[in-house]
Amino acid sequence: MIRVITVAREFGAGGLTISQQIARKLNWRVLDREIVDEVVRMVGVERESVERCDENYDPMFHRLLKSLWQGGFESSTTQITPALFDSAEMTRCARNVIEQAAEVGRCVIVGRGAQCLLSSRQDTLHAFIWAPRAWRLRRLKERLPQERHPEHLMDRVDRARIAFLRQNFNANWCDHKLYDVMLNSAIGEQEAADAIIAAMGEHG
Repeated sequence: MIRVITVAREFGAGGLTISQQIARKLNWRVLDREIVDEVVRMVGVERESVERCDENYDPMFHRLLKSLWQGGFESSTTQITPALFDSAEMTRCARNVIEQAAEVGRCVIVGRGAQCLLSSRQDTLHAFIWAPRAWRLRRLKERLPQERHPEHLMDRVDRARIAFLRQNFNANWCDHKLYDVMLNSAIGEQEAADAIIAAMGEHG
């Protein structure tokens, strides 16, 4: 029986909206920004630092500096400081939140590498939401009318998500083997939500 759904998504493809519709139909909860909230509570780091590292990647220069820093006299401390909080720390903290939520079940988890973190669970369905570039761009212009360069934003966020998964999980974001369902949301967000719910029965 499927008790958890993970949803990876291209930026602008409506993944969060589809996740919310799935959760409403199943009377489940959605974990998206709630993951950020919980990490802020867990580690006591400023929200700005957590949001900056959320589904992002660490440049090589930063990783080198961190390794040098941790190899010095500070290596004995377990306290997370804003200077040390990065994508790797965010992933480690988010892992705890995601795994605890999966144990409870009845949840839809959006992004954050959950398709990799929960890949061994038999009670989890993994979905990837994509859409044609022109469709996503049109949707972003409607949703973010103040954004001057929506196409650049779309590409930047997608690149960050690709790099995040590669750096933290050594995985290819678009690898079909990570997912049970890959859906084009241009068919309609409601239709996409219904298709994922229908796939629960097939997967089970």
